[in-house]
Amino acid sequence: MMAHDEIRTLNWDQSCASLKLDAGPLLADQVKRCTGWLAGSEVYVWSDMFDPFHNAHGNYYLVRGDLTGSWEGLSPSVTIVNWNFDKRDESLKFFADRGHRQVIAGYYDAPPEQVKEWLDSASKVKGQRVDIGEVLRLQLSGLATPTDAFFRHARAVQQHAQVVSRLCHRRIIR
Repeated sequence: MMAHDEIRTLNWDQSCASLKLDAGPLLADQVKRCTGWLAGSEVYVWSDMFDPFHNAHGNYYLVRGDLTGSWEGLSPSVTIVNWNFDKRDESLKFFADRGHRQVIAGYYDAPPEQVKEWLDSASKVKGQRVDIGEVLRLQLSGLATPTDAFFRHARAVQQHAQVVSRLCHRRIIR
């Protein structure tokens, strides 16, 4: 799992500035390098910094430049862990059109039933496959943090598992 998530500052230090790249191409180059270092592995990345409907645009926090085009550094072999609930229809389609497999990542502090809205959106995307086993595995990803939120929110884990189990058993949407 690459940790390119919510990058609040970028493209200010001398090593970045000397490349004379805008923020999007700079991040694209960096993620392409990281993916290369992970060759032979199953590679995942959070969606937000590569999603034009989320954080991959201009005027993002203290990023110097525009993050547009950051997605160009992502090989289609990289699995996108998509957490853009508010614009899930656009986001799921964007990454599907680029050939990426996606995993839905819900929030541990959101109602577990929210996964149904994700699945409804995913079912509208032609060619997109959503595996419920992956949904459950990464739906809870925010819980397994060093802050021990996983243990504090054990009830949420159980609720998410029950909702996903109710929706279907290893159901695949095409």
